[in-house]
Amino acid sequence: MIGPQGLGPRALELSDEFSALLSERLETQIEVIPTGSYSALLAAVEERRAALAWMPPLVYVDAREVTPIHLLAQSVRHGARAFRGALFVKAGSPYESVADLVGKSVGWVDPHSCAGHLLPRKSILDLGLDPAVHFSEQSFIGSHRGVARAVYGGEVQVGATYVHVGPAGEVLSAGWRDIDEDDAFRILATSDDVPADAIGATDAMPEELRRAFAETLLELGRDEEASKLLMELFQAVAFEEPVPDSYDVVRELRDGIRLL
Repeated sequence: MIGPQGLGPRALELSDEFSALLSERLETQIEVIPTGSYSALLAAVEERRAALAWMPPLVYVDAREVTPIHLLAQSVRHGARAFRGALFVKAGSPYESVADLVGKSVGWVDPHSCAGHLLPRKSILDLGLDPAVHFSEQSFIGSHRGVARAVYGGEVQVGATYVHVGPAGEVLSAGWRDIDEDDAFRILATSDDVPADAIGATDAMPEELRRAFAETLLELGRDEEASKLLMELFQAVAFEEPVPDSYDVVRELRDGIRLL
């Protein structure tokens, strides 16, 4: 199972294409099912209704605490297995800092989204500001694309999403990538890096198939057509061998915010 992609009807079409690709490579029937929220994805993993799941970092951290999860791979975007959270506004808005947003509305992705909630919230708290007081309204919109559309349409004044930043500080990709053709947005704040999405299997998937699936994922990044599909569906182009301990920083971040 995968989380919400914000692609509308196209999400089902792409999921079917990914299902067909995996089924062909593994010579067994694989069905990729999008969920309506990260909470639904987490529940499917916890209840072992999902044999395999593409999980954002916090969903993986939460899931592995309540059920056995076999980490098969980590996604790679723009040559990196890490990303940052960002707070962003429309390019023409008058806001120059997070402090300028007092009394404004914010759009988060999902309570379980690192880049679309946890990391930007931590950045605000680190400034000595309480989001519950600083903003007039907080909305969970459900996807990174949805947040970008809400900011662009003026439904909220600031949004949270992921960004991948290059060596010179340039934005290589972000959650608004399908809207920002004319530099429509401006970043106000970014967080530290956290590890990218995790692809994990529950005990519902036999060990032999888990090994085969892990090998297949690593191979997909070397296939040009497969990489194009991965980019459109997940904004990832390849996979790398997983490092489970790298997600400890996400657990610490989550627990630190809960204590505040």
